[in-house]
Amino acid sequence: MRDALYLRRCGAGGSAERRFNEMRARWWKRVRFRATTPLAVVGAALLIGALIFRSVLPEFLIGVALGAVFAMYIWVTEAPPPRIEQWRTGYEGEQKTARRLAQLRREGYELFHDLSDRLDDQPSASNVDHVVVGPTGVWLIDTKWLSGTVHLDGDIVEVTNVDWPEDMCRLERLLPAMRGRAARLCEDIGPVNGRRPFVNSVLVFWNDVVGAPIEADRVVLLRADELASRILESGDVRLSADAVAEIASRIRATRHPRTDVGLASKPPTATV
Repeated sequence: MRDALYLRRCGAGGSAERRFNEMRARWWKRVRFRATTPLAVVGAALLIGALIFRSVLPEFLIGVALGAVFAMYIWVTEAPPPRIEQWRTGYEGEQKTARRLAQLRREGYELFHDLSDRLDDQPSASNVDHVVVGPTGVWLIDTKWLSGTVHLDGDIVEVTNVDWPEDMCRLERLLPAMRGRAARLCEDIGPVNGRRPFVNSVLVFWNDVVGAPIEADRVVLLRADELASRILESGDVRLSADAVAEIASRIRATRHPRTDVGLASKPPTATV
């Protein structure tokens, strides 16, 4: 219950969800007339036919037909194009990751979700999905939920369509972008007890990753079910409770939830 209440107010996936809702509203405003007119015509014809031939047509069949028209209307409104639907997948993935991370709060970890990716007050069009601060260090986490199998080719993340292996998407900027976000976060935090804390960069996937966990150059690629144990069992760093509190305080002072930036967040990675 405690974790469920936390997930309702933690803000994970908030900027992607707002972008999805805004894009879907704009799309529906643009297409609703041509999308609903055929359904309205069919529904009106069924009603007129029911009134004219009510002594012939069973009421049950008329009800089934009208129910099918209504179901088709609901399906049309809830089926935006893939360029919009990928935002729904994006925020749902971030919320699933937040659910996995919630347990860490009982182990002395501080959790942040959907923060601006900026140094001090310099605006940025990007965001940080999750930051975890606790006894095992600082963790910067980016969530991906892609429709394919993930491979790593050098510094390039490849996503292969499981039904059509020749269809491959190469994400060349994903790992460099993660390293850049980690460097900016480290600079924002500054020295703690005379030294800058190392920021662990993690790409967590809700789809299959071949060979995971993969240790790339300063970035780790994990499956979602490995995330919490990876953080808890890391033995590289041990931060005191005071250090955790100080780092968390500096993150709050320099980073802000994406609600401050409206719809300028980064789009979710393209799927294949």
